[in-house]
Amino acid sequence: MKPPDDLSSWLGDLTWQGYPRLEPVRDAVSSVENAPSPRPRKAGDARMEALARENEALRAKLDSLTGLAAEFERRLAQAAAAYEESALESEAAQRAADIEHERLLLQAKSLTDQDILLLRAEMREFLAKFHRIQESLPVVPQSPAAGPESLSGVSEPLPKITGLEP
Repeated sequence: MKPPDDLSSWLGDLTWQGYPRLEPVRDAVSSVENAPSPRPRKAGDARMEALARENEALRAKLDSLTGLAAEFERRLAQAAAAYEESALESEAAQRAADIEHERLLLQAKSLTDQDILLLRAEMREFLAKFHRIQESLPVVPQSPAAGPESLSGVSEPLPKITGLEP
């Protein structure tokens, strides 16, 4: 069935017309006899051949230099990555050392404070014992003619030590 003309006009004729016919291919060997001979080529210019060889040598050198540059960039990237890694490790170690230093300082300060409190408590106990002993000793009047060698007792009480209270 043929489609309406108004729809197929812009596409052309869409009706089936069968498979296209195959045209036989000319025999290339038989046509060589009738073909004109190829144009003669110019004799090779020695300068052009030398330039071509030089060009090939330069291309090989360029390829080797390109490979070296790629290897250099790869090694440079590896070195940069190793440097960054070592820098990060050293920064982490530095931070850890700083934190440990602060912790040890706080521990030393707390130990020092505890030691001071302990020493003050022991000093208070010692002074209390000393004052009890001092108060328990009788006061013996000493004659002015007797020297310091003749201490049979304490002539006057020793002053009390104060100022160690927290």
